[in-house]
Parts: sequence; structure tokens; C-alpha cells
Amino acid sequence: MNERLVTQLWWVTTGAVGFATLIAWHWGKGMAMGVFAGGLWNLVSLWCLSQLLHAWLGTPRPAGHQSRPPQLLRGSGQGGGQPSRRRAIAWLLVKFPLLYFIIFRVFQSPEVSVLGFGVGFTIVLGVSLVWWVWQAKRMGAAHVHGS
Repeated sequence: MNERLVTQLWWVTTGAVGFATLIAWHWGKGMAMGVFAGGLWNLVSLWCLSQLLHAWLGTPRPAGHQSRPPQLLRGSGQGGGQPSRRRAIAWLLVKFPLLYFIIFRVFQSPEVSVLGFGVGFTIVLGVSLVWWVWQAKRMGAAHVHGS
């Protein structure tokens, strides 16, 4: 995956969560904090999942490709994006026990709306899906027209 596309997706989803948080403030501080927490948690969770998959599967490159893998997707020091069981297990430990413990603690706070969390979580998934479909159509159209 192109590093530029990953960076664009990060900014698009972060902007959507920020905008939704401002709108949710109309329904109260708890709702706004819930939207922000849900969006942030989903962004971090998806990033950890991508790191886990790259550690487990490696970073594929076309034959003869000599440049470094994208910065956001590159493993921590493993040569050439090769699969690493140790890094995969480390990302599993970060994603599942750590992130889910954090969200358990967030849900115990009376300041965070669970409904708002669901809205923020869903916004990240929805915006990401729409963005990927739009990018795929753009790339498909460019490929068909030879641009």
C-alpha cells in the first residue's frame, strides 16, 4: 500500500472524528467525549491491526523493487519487511489485552457516553470504507483511461 494513501486516510478519518466531536458537543460533553474516544480508539485499533498484519505476513514488494517499505507500514528494524513471529506476538499483546483494557476503563467513566463511543467508532469505519471505494474507483478510472 502506498504510504501517501495511508497518510491521506489517516487525515481524512481524523478530520471526520474531530468534526463529529464538535457536532456532538451540541448534545453535551459526555456525548462529545464518547465520539472522540470511540473514533480515537478505532483509529488506534486499526493501526495496531495493520502493524500486526505486516509483522505476521511481511511487506510484499514487486520483484526488483529496491526502495524501503513505507514508513507507517515498516516493521521495527526487521530487514526488508520479512514476517516476524516475535513482532506479530508483540502487536497481538498491544492490540487485544492493552487496548481492550483501556476501553474497559474508559467505559467505567461517567464522563463518556457509550452511545457517543459507538458513533465515533462507526464514523471511522464508514469514512474509511467510503474513502477506499472512492480511491479504488479513481485508480480504476485512471487505469482504464491510461492516465
